[in-house]
Amino acid sequence: MDHLQKPSELIQDLHSINAVKFGSFKLKSGIMSPFYFDLRAMISYPNTLLKASEHVYDILQNLEYESICGVPYTALPIASCISTMHRVPMLLKRKEAKSYGTKKMVEGVFVNGDRCVIVEDVVTSGGSVLETAACLKSEGLVVTDVITILDRGQGGQKNLENQGITLHSVLSIQSVIAALLESAKITSEQAETSLNFIETNQLISKSVIDPIEDIVLRLHDIGSFRFGSFKLSNGMITPIYIDLRLVISHPSLMSDICKQMYKLVEGVVQFDILCGVPYAALHLATCIANDHGLNNVLLRKVAKQYGTGKLIEGVYKEGQKCLVVEDVMVSGQGIYESCESLKSQGVEATDVLLVLDREQNGERNLKKQGIRLHCLIRVSEALDILLKHKRIDAELSNEVMRFLKANPANIPFTKAEDHQRTSQINKLLPFDERAALCSNPVSKKLFTIMHEKHTNLCLSADVTTVDMLLKLADQVGPHICMLKTHVDILEDFTTAAVAQLVELSQKHNFVIFEDRKFSDIGSTVKQQYAGGLYKIADWSEVTTAHSIPGPGIVQALQAVGSPKGRACVLLAEMSSKGNLTNASYSVATVNMAREYSDFVIGFISQSKLTSDPTLLHMTPGVKNTDKGDNLGQQYVNAADAVTLRGADIIIVGRGITQAADPVAAANEYKNLGYESYENLRTQQKSDE
Repeated sequence: MDHLQKPSELIQDLHSINAVKFGSFKLKSGIMSPFYFDLRAMISYPNTLLKASEHVYDILQNLEYESICGVPYTALPIASCISTMHRVPMLLKRKEAKSYGTKKMVEGVFVNGDRCVIVEDVVTSGGSVLETAACLKSEGLVVTDVITILDRGQGGQKNLENQGITLHSVLSIQSVIAALLESAKITSEQAETSLNFIETNQLISKSVIDPIEDIVLRLHDIGSFRFGSFKLSNGMITPIYIDLRLVISHPSLMSDICKQMYKLVEGVVQFDILCGVPYAALHLATCIANDHGLNNVLLRKVAKQYGTGKLIEGVYKEGQKCLVVEDVMVSGQGIYESCESLKSQGVEATDVLLVLDREQNGERNLKKQGIRLHCLIRVSEALDILLKHKRIDAELSNEVMRFLKANPANIPFTKAEDHQRTSQINKLLPFDERAALCSNPVSKKLFTIMHEKHTNLCLSADVTTVDMLLKLADQVGPHICMLKTHVDILEDFTTAAVAQLVELSQKHNFVIFEDRKFSDIGSTVKQQYAGGLYKIADWSEVTTAHSIPGPGIVQALQAVGSPKGRACVLLAEMSSKGNLTNASYSVATVNMAREYSDFVIGFISQSKLTSDPTLLHMTPGVKNTDKGDNLGQQYVNAADAVTLRGADIIIVGRGITQAADPVAAANEYKNLGYESYENLRTQQKSDE
């Protein structure tokens, strides 16, 4: 540029506006410095700001870039000046994400892979530049260059080089000292003192030598650490929420995390294959496997009911050692269940590679089960880093740690019991053994009834008068384990009628099941369940709900039902023709049941969705004759419902209610259903 002033002239301008000072100055670190640079003064001197910005732009023209970004906040005027004068696209990096709106850390328009040059006013150790670079990289930008007006010569260039970033300086401290000495603005003694100070005060940026610190700050930048008030699945309110799933949208950060994770186990843990805990850690395991040429397998939460029916996808052999990968751990239950599922397929799984431990007893839980933990970051370490960099204050850090220490999370079943839950894939247990595994009192009672009465028959009593309902209940009660009602079709419903039904359930030992199929928002469902005309929660031990509204519906039902000793069954599949439930819906429903296993005891389904022996599969539309009706109902016979579709309980309606002899029909279905289950168990034993 023809009009670009000489660097020595810029130095004189900076000195004239007191942006360059010599004397004795206390730095933030507490060190006394013989010089001080305050280039923020340029914002009050637009001519000097423009001249300095032109020098930066002169260097920028020789670099490859799509945008520039000033280090907040001192370099923003420089970057803005360049952007405005030369039509250069600019990005803005926030120090903290907004708590409203888009909550972005980086403002502006860009796409993954865009090259961004950082602009700074003064570089000392390079720490601020590295923080800015880390944030930009986490958004998918490429950062390889930074331009500064002044390099203090105290290690910044080397620190940046160690992170793959080249420092370009308009001025060096040596050139400033030389120019001011030549123009008699400083004495030779001041010059010598300043040069000696530079030589003896080389600063190594801690963020360079501590990659974990860098990762924690970048995780905070993208919103993975959230502080406030968050409701957990168990209803507990926590002051911290950690969401590492966001990492999948920040490939540079994910790559750095995976590199540090692998260092923990490289040469220390012997393993043949990798497996991410489904589904939050699959991307981490895949990244590590790709980077290091390792064999990776995929563990399903539930074995497919079609195709190969595999629980593990990929190439593996029995006896191989698997390194399990997880993102965040609370109790360690998900890790443990994955390890047990792998063991059930003949794969050894005793080592876990973890990104972050919430320190709520998970490591101790795993240790009791013989599982070794290799953890990259503990939440206490993350809080210390965030506190150090003033991302949070001491009060918040202490509040979080008090909460975590006061709320240890335990795996709610013993190793022997859990082994039966997870390792006996597709193996049927006797109903009394399944009862022993249950924590919910209703499922325990139901399995016990099924065992003692030798029945897995549920009567669907879809009748329209109380007399018909009570008569059926009394007649077939000895042959059923459950009686299913649709109370809203009773034309003469009274609370006295349900009281009589409860008496009959006690007389004949069966469970009352109101098939309400709740499907509204939580607050509405709560009122429907507890109050209204029917007051279902007062008398029905089991009720049904759709999972469409999300977990809020289960939370609402649980708030009313759990204190009364009730339970819920989720609709995972339907028997009507053309219904809209699909495989994804069913998988999501199973996951919801697992999350609320203390209240949800099973599913309305047409196939076996999980091997967990504490969860019931109840199959409706069972009838041994007709293929269907003219309203879309599709029937299946009792034997096929159990042996082919995995039903634990068969639900029979018109096959009994419209039979010439309902008692004889109920007895026939009872025998067919129970014998089919026992025959299937016998067949499995002979195949072992």
